Amino acid sequence: MEYAQYIASDNMNYAGAMNTFACIKGTTKKLGTIFSSSVFLFNPFTQKTLITTSDVNGGYKFLGLPKGQKFVVFARDDANQYNAVIQDNVVAK
Repeated sequence: MEYAQYIASDNMNYAGAMNTFACIKGTTKKLGTIFSSSVFLFNPFTQKTLITTSDVNGGYKFLGLPKGQKFVVFARDDANQYNAVIQDNVVAK
């Protein structure tokens, strides 16, 4: 699996497309408590994966995505205590 990392200073991940305005954002939690985690965005059309780390408030963003395209988002527990959480068919808005 290929990981292309584009991290801005504010923990926002840019896919790099200038003519797109869609994003996918969310919050990571462990047992209901906000925590920082690795978050991956898989594009099934290009077979590429972007990676970012959620901030201290659990927030993450992937910006510059093709509007309306579906992605797979998954977050890992970096401490390896729990399995990854996966969301399929997440639409960039």
